[in-house]
Amino acid sequence: MWWYALQKFNLEYIQHKYLEKGHTQYENDSVHAAVENTSRNISVYTTAQWAATIRSSRFRKPHHVNEMDMSSFYNFKEVAGCLKYFTINVERNKVRWANIRCMQMRQEHPNMLLYQ
Repeated sequence: MWWYALQKFNLEYIQHKYLEKGHTQYENDSVHAAVENTSRNISVYTTAQWAATIRSSRFRKPHHVNEMDMSSFYNFKEVAGCLKYFTINVERNKVRWANIRCMQMRQEHPNMLLYQ
C-alpha cells in the first residue's frame, strides 16, 4: 500500500510511527468516547446506522462522516503475495518486528523499508 501511495501521489516518503501503549492521548479519544456513549443504549447493525450514530454523537459541531463504498477500497492481496516476511536486515541482524517504533518508505529507495 505504501509503495502504491508513493507512486500514485508522488510522495517523497511515508512514515508510520507506532506509539507506545499507555503513553499517548489522541484527540480522537474524545471522539471515540462520544460515539461509544451515543451507541451504548441503541442497536446498531449497519454502516448507515453507524454513520448516523457518529454524526449525532456531538451536537454543537457534528462529526463529518465520509461514507465509502466498495470502489473506495483497494485489494493488495496479489501484491502482498510477492512480498517476503523479512527476519534478517541488510546488516545481517535479526529484525525484531515487535520492537519497531517507526517505519519509513522513501521514493528514492522504493524497495527498501527503513525502521527504528
